[in-house]
Amino acid sequence: MPFNEPGTEAPAQPAMATAAASADQPAQQFAVYDGTMGSVGKIAVVNALLGLFTLGIYRFWGKTNMRRHLWSRVTLLGDRLEYTGKAMELLLGFLVAAVAMAALSGALVGIQLLVGGNEALRVSLTTVYMVVLYFLIFFAVFRARRYRLLRTQWRGIRFSQTGSARSYALRAMGLLFLTGFTLGLTYPYMQNHLQSYRTNHTWFGNRQLAFDGRASELFWKWVLALVLFIPTLGISLLWYSVTEFRYFTSRTRFGGLSFSSTLTTMKVFLIYLVFAIAFFVLYLVLIGGIGGVMAVTTDFSSVGQADNPFAHMSPVTVLGIVIASLVVVSLLNVVQFILFLHPMIRAVTETLLVTGTIDLDDIKQSDAQRGGQGEGLADVLDVGAI
Repeated sequence: MPFNEPGTEAPAQPAMATAAASADQPAQQFAVYDGTMGSVGKIAVVNALLGLFTLGIYRFWGKTNMRRHLWSRVTLLGDRLEYTGKAMELLLGFLVAAVAMAALSGALVGIQLLVGGNEALRVSLTTVYMVVLYFLIFFAVFRARRYRLLRTQWRGIRFSQTGSARSYALRAMGLLFLTGFTLGLTYPYMQNHLQSYRTNHTWFGNRQLAFDGRASELFWKWVLALVLFIPTLGISLLWYSVTEFRYFTSRTRFGGLSFSSTLTTMKVFLIYLVFAIAFFVLYLVLIGGIGGVMAVTTDFSSVGQADNPFAHMSPVTVLGIVIASLVVVSLLNVVQFILFLHPMIRAVTETLLVTGTIDLDDIKQSDAQRGGQGEGLADVLDVGAI
């Protein structure tokens, strides 16, 4: 059968969004996102408040709640996605990764103290540490993606990811060095190769996705983006990112299904612009809040011209600045969900198209192990995603 019948709880959609698309028919909408700014904002505010009161411990429960909500508001061909991850998995993974990273950083500091004044050796150790750190970042990103896929279900069947995080990280490191050596010219090759590795190791049940992109088809677009970087004040890089996304989408296959995207640079630019304005306003609020706290709690009349006014701040002033900073950072996180993530998901889903047919009833559950590890290393390195 072509596609599945619409689920009873799915939002109302045009017939073209749920019907099969044969090879001679135009592309049809693949995904529908019916989340609202209010529902996303409500969860984001609760997460921010509880995160402040628990000194950040609630972040794992907050992230899990947000994922469950966002996943459940996305419908693919009539059936909603489902997120089955647990907050405790994220917390335990974070603790294990934090201990490991603390040990690594402690070892670096200890060795640097032992070498003393040997500056050449200190620089070498720092370089090695940075190389290891970037390796761990790529390693963590791949493992985090695997975790999210294994905790995502559609029609009761979960996604999965094969491949090796170590192999992915080594490839990424080699390509990163090559890109640096060529002054950025091989960036499309790096992106295309890593996208190929991720997609070709992605599964839905017992069916594998396929990617057949070629970096040569992106190279001159990347060169054009670099040439226009200064005249366009960097907007050319955003244009390239959207172009790259559309290209990667068009080179992805799932059985008899082919995908495409009509996402435009202007749509993405407006999302970034609104978020940037909100960020700037919050930054001004932070600066104003810090200035207000200092004005109220610091006696500047006793500060000489040669004195550092910050050295005369009382503990109350310091506490006030810390609280103001935490509040503004929490507000920024809320704004990020409302004005960036929410509209970006909507923009991507409403422009994602599909052609072709596939028998979804023939797809069986994957035998990939779910595992109990979360994405702790990505959280520790701050490269995780919602």
